[in-house]
Amino acid sequence: MTWYADQVMATASAAAIRAVRADPLLRLFAYHLTNPLDYEWHSAELVHRLPESGLLVLRPVCDATPDEYPADWYGQPVLDWHSFVDRADTVPMIDRTRVAESCSVASKAVPPIGFLSYLKRLALETQSSFAFYSCAMWGGDVECEYAWIFGNTERVLVGLQPETPGAPRPLAILEHLEPTRVVTGDVLVSTLGHLSLDLPTPFFAPHTRSFPWAKYKLGGVPA
Repeated sequence: MTWYADQVMATASAAAIRAVRADPLLRLFAYHLTNPLDYEWHSAELVHRLPESGLLVLRPVCDATPDEYPADWYGQPVLDWHSFVDRADTVPMIDRTRVAESCSVASKAVPPIGFLSYLKRLALETQSSFAFYSCAMWGGDVECEYAWIFGNTERVLVGLQPETPGAPRPLAILEHLEPTRVVTGDVLVSTLGHLSLDLPTPFFAPHTRSFPWAKYKLGGVPA
């Protein structure tokens, strides 16, 4: 079984919501998750809440090339990260090649500079934290998981394979002009922590196949 999650997640500040609504491309793929989540919890230890203002999500976001994964797997329109080629700023950023090598994937498998640069600008202009999160699994095993986080600082979190089966999964932390640090941790838990969401376990209700995304579609028009 294959499973993908490719999305932008952001603190749902009023400024961030206004910026997404004002963008004719972003708002087509925008959702505002709010408490309480419409989910039937099967275990008390998995229960989690969102920040008071909720969570802003853009999904799915990936390379929209036809017949290519993950776009083909989603079976629905995707926000093509190549649509932002003309929105790149000349700002220092973590090198994409370095991230790809840390994830053991080709450079084309990580977002292009235009898309990343635009997210960074949104984070700065709205004073909100934005993160691009990507996870690919096969047969229940994580093949690639990383998150590119923009806020007061910029960093990339990459899930590494443990040296021995069953051991805690190492987490690589990449920052601009800094050596890579490796700690123990979970990419999704750490990413959502940057967005003020305390996830008690790596389980995240919106990542279940049955999650009712349509209920949370961001409505309204630019103010």
